[in-house]
Formats: sequence, C-alpha cells, structure tokens
Amino acid sequence: MIGIFDSGVGGLSVFREIRTALPSGDFTYFGDTAHVPYGGKSNHEITDLTLRAVDILKQRRPDLVVIACNTATSVAISAVREKNPELPVVGVVPVLKTAAEYTKTKQVAVLATDATLKSASYRDLKKRFAGGVETLELALPEWVTFVEQGNLDGDDVKESVKTVAEKVTASHADVVALGCTHFPFLRPMIEKALSGIEVLDSGPAVARQVVRVLTNNGKLPAAQGSGTVKYYCSGDLGQFSAVATKLLGERVSAEQVRA
Repeated sequence: MIGIFDSGVGGLSVFREIRTALPSGDFTYFGDTAHVPYGGKSNHEITDLTLRAVDILKQRRPDLVVIACNTATSVAISAVREKNPELPVVGVVPVLKTAAEYTKTKQVAVLATDATLKSASYRDLKKRFAGGVETLELALPEWVTFVEQGNLDGDDVKESVKTVAEKVTASHADVVALGCTHFPFLRPMIEKALSGIEVLDSGPAVARQVVRVLTNNGKLPAAQGSGTVKYYCSGDLGQFSAVATKLLGERVSAEQVRA
C-alpha cells in the first residue's frame, strides 16, 4: 500500500499521477484538512503536524509514504526520515532544476507558499540547480484556499491568476514552476493566462520516483488488477469528499480521523 499525505486536497494532484503510473496499486490518502493551510505556520507546527500525519498513515502499514505537500516536504521531511528510518519516504519539491534547464531567458517564476520559499531546503535547491537563473518567487496562499474550496474558475480566481500572469510576463520568465501541489488544479487557467510560457509541476517526477523506490524494494504492485483507494481527512468530511470528487472527477467517499 502507498500512503499519501497532504495538508488538504492538493496532494490529490500527486495521487492522480501516481495512480496513473500504478493503476493496480493500493492507496491510502490522508488530507489534514483540520489544519490546512500549512504555508503560514511555523516550522515547529509544520513538523509536528507532518509527523502526526505520517503516524496516521503508518497505522495502515504502507510500503512507502509520499509527503505530497511542498511545504511539509521542505520543512519536515528530514524529521520524518529521522523518526522513521525503516520507512521509505518520497517528498515533493518545486521543479526548479527542470525549470532552470528549460529556460532560455534565464528567468524563472516559482509559485509556492511562503513557508516553502523561506525554507532552507528551497534555498539549497536554488543554490544547487539554479545558480545562473533569476527567480521571481511569489507566495500565493489564496490559491491554496481556492482549491480547498473547490473554486477553480470563479471571478476571484480569474482575477488573481491574471495578476500573477502580469507579474510573470513582466519578469520575462519563460518557465513557471508550480511549487505547491494544490496549484496543478488551477493549471488550465494558469496556462491560458500565461499563453506560450511553459508551466511545470512535480507530480510526474514524484510518480517516477515512487515507481523506482518500490521496484528497488521489491514492492511494485502487480501489473494486472485494479487497486483500491481509501480516503481520510481530519476536518469537515462533507467538504473534503465534495471537493475531492470535483477535483478527481469521480465519486470520493472519505472517513474522518483525528490528527
């Protein structure tokens, strides 16, 4: 079983990519919707919440856990691995390396949460892979809220995306890295507003890494058969189920757990 965790529904964008790669896999998804968003919390809070979420998934005996939240990965993945040395853990980071390779103008925009952009791991990522590139970094907590509400095309979303697109265009960036797993659900609108500018997210790369780790550990699901998915959340059950249903385009029935 593959356990997937996010602060809310954003990690469903990563789950979607992993399930496409492993359609016969069994999954458990946990959205910590009682505490979303993580982006404005202290590092101590984020680490504590992430460790608790991983403990919840561990009760289901996963072969691997995916921290499908950029903020939680940036701040807390080291603590998770230190506490759980026996558990394979895959995180999510902004696709800055790929963006730096793709850009021709040497200008890249990174759209994320404040906590991700201020994290030591993000600074290290920039230093290692984007030394010769200028980065426009925009913290967009309102985009997390839009997706958590299932609001993918409202007037307020359109106005916010338009404002961001103007800033990206003015910076001469030719590649945009979506550094929050909520943001791919706004991708159609983002790409429309940024016509011609490459938009990248980390979901496909995470899916490939999950396949590699499971293969190396001899835990890859059988090629045949259909897998199972169980959904859990810590907040409003009806809200999570309704929004997840909208985002995935299929009926989602979740159970509530305390976190």
